[in-house]
Amino acid sequence: MKTLIVGGGTIEDDFAREYIDRWKPDYVIAADRGMEFCYRAGQIPDCIIGDYDSVRPEVYHYFREKSGIERHSYPAEKDDTDSGLAVELAIEKKSSAIHMIGMTGTRIDHMLGNIQLLRRILEQGIEGRILDSHNRIRLVQGTETLQKEDAFGSYVSLLPLTETLEGVTLTGFKYSLKDAVMRGGNTLGISNELVEESACIVVQKGIGIVIESRD
Repeated sequence: MKTLIVGGGTIEDDFAREYIDRWKPDYVIAADRGMEFCYRAGQIPDCIIGDYDSVRPEVYHYFREKSGIERHSYPAEKDDTDSGLAVELAIEKKSSAIHMIGMTGTRIDHMLGNIQLLRRILEQGIEGRILDSHNRIRLVQGTETLQKEDAFGSYVSLLPLTETLEGVTLTGFKYSLKDAVMRGGNTLGISNELVEESACIVVQKGIGIVIESRD
């Protein structure tokens, strides 16, 4: 099952509508203010979740009164974010892929926390992605293959999520590496480019953040 989580960060509506139409999720979770996009776009989520402290009351009541929408309510003082609760629900529902929009924007703390949620997804063996109109973010542990025809943008960056990445090999990129060690605190992996039709990232130890970007 492909699950889309809509968060309360910055969403460019045209991009989000096009992505939903193309990806065709089986299940849509609107996390708190994520309901605002659904309301604007005429997208009826399968589930709403959160403490509902950042969505306008009229939008929340609109979806609360809709029949067939699953609803999970939590107190404002809790040990997880609304996005984190949505990810846990998506995992419980045996999702095969969890893609998330509305996870980036002006709140850098939330954005970094949402990237950490990709690790929770990865540890369950589930495909995880964060997307906005300029970036597609995933984690790599082991081997990840990128196809030029599916490239999200011109640039591909690799950064350590764990303290170090060991046995890093990059092939099919403008800047290659072979059995390298990458450590936090430097910008070695920023702004690489695909030069072959297929490129490969290998991380033998550690977890890396792969960010495909376009200006």
